[in-house]
Amino acid sequence: CGKKMRTKLAILAVLLNVINMTAQNKSSLGFDLGGMLTEGEVRIMAGYGFHDRWSVRYSTAIGIEAWKPAADHESESHKTEFGQSEERSPSPQHTSLSFLYWPKQTYDGMYMGIGGRYDMNGKAGCIISIGYCIPIWKGLSAALSYNTDITASIREMKPGGEGMTIELCWTIGKH
Repeated sequence: CGKKMRTKLAILAVLLNVINMTAQNKSSLGFDLGGMLTEGEVRIMAGYGFHDRWSVRYSTAIGIEAWKPAADHESESHKTEFGQSEERSPSPQHTSLSFLYWPKQTYDGMYMGIGGRYDMNGKAGCIISIGYCIPIWKGLSAALSYNTDITASIREMKPGGEGMTIELCWTIGKH
């Protein structure tokens, strides 16, 4: 876990430096609150708006088993009696790179995105997303989005990917 974590942090640091050096428009840095609460993983995002209506976003997620919500023991014992027990496994670490289209303006309002996802189990996928960015105060914003991995959904015959997310973002640059 240590080497993989250092690699991800190094990639994120390089990405943030590149964004800082080339920030002619808007850059964004944020984390997903929903993933922390529901999936027990830390998701960090960094984005760069390279046009009035386009941006690129890098996202990485690291599963933290200690933060994963505990199973309800009464519910689990009931399910076990009927052979329906669900095994709780840690979320795999994954990274994604997406291109986002903003109909109004970069980091303002609705967006749609498409990109790729790779997890540490060696599985790659194509992700699509749709969301809405809500300004809070002086560059701070919240984004509600739905992200799905089309490849995993087809492979497993059920919706895959991150699902609904609640992101807290800080946007810097031209406003």
